[in-house]
Amino acid sequence: MASHGKSGVIWINASDFSGIANSMSLSIENDVVESTSFADAAKVFLVGDSTFTFSYEGFFDATDSATGLDTISHAAAITNMGNQNVLFAPLGVADGVEPVYELLCKWTSRPLVVTIGDVTRVSGTFQGHTAAGLSRGYVIMNETVTATPTGTGRLIGATTTPQVTLATYRVTALTGTVTVTNEKSTDDGSGDAYAAVANLASGSIAADSIVQKTDTASAEQWARAVVTAGPTTAAVLVTATNALPLG
Repeated sequence: MASHGKSGVIWINASDFSGIANSMSLSIENDVVESTSFADAAKVFLVGDSTFTFSYEGFFDATDSATGLDTISHAAAITNMGNQNVLFAPLGVADGVEPVYELLCKWTSRPLVVTIGDVTRVSGTFQGHTAAGLSRGYVIMNETVTATPTGTGRLIGATTTPQVTLATYRVTALTGTVTVTNEKSTDDGSGDAYAAVANLASGSIAADSIVQKTDTASAEQWARAVVTAGPTTAAVLVTATNALPLG
C-alpha cells in the first residue's frame, strides 16, 4: 500500500532534524564483481560484502546556540567524524505503528548550498559502519514522562542468536534523571511474562542524550519499554530494533 512521505522523521544522535529536512534516502548496497569466463553461457557475478549509505537534504538552520542544528551538525561532521546514531523513520515515530531504522554510520559530507532565488540548503551523507550498523524495528515508547509508565508491548520480530538486538533511548527536555529498561516476551506476556534484559537497560540518564545498548542472547519477538526511575519531566523516545547483518 502506498504511503505519503510527509510524516518522515530523522534524528541524528539526540537531535531531531525533522524540522529542517525535506528529503532523505537509505540505500543498501552489495559489493558485486563480475567473474564471467569464456565457458559461461551468461554473465556470472560474485557477491562480496554489503553496506548501506544514507543521505538527507533540507534547509539551513542559522540558530547560533548549542541547540542550533547547524551548530550540532557542524560539530558532528567536522569536529567528530566518529560514529553517528541516525534514526530513519520513513513514516514517523508513532509508538508501535510504523517500522523504523536505526543506523550506525559515519558522516562523510555536508554540503551547504547558497543560490540567488532559493532558500539556503544543507545536506548530509553517511556511510554505514559495522556489521550491525543497520537495524529495523519499532518505536516502543514516545511520550513526555513525569512518572514510571510501562509501555505497550510491540512485535518487533524474533531473532536468532547471535543476531544483535538493540535498544536505543533518546532523552530530551530532561529535568532530573530517568532510567528505562527493555523487557522482552515470546507472546506479549500471555504465557511468557515480560522480563527485563539487563544488557538493554539504559542506566541512569542525567542529561539530554542518546544511549544505545545491544544484546545477542534475547531472541524474544515482543518488546516494551518500562521507566523504572522517573524524572521530574523528560521527553523519552525508545526504539527496539533487530540488526540486519551486513557482510
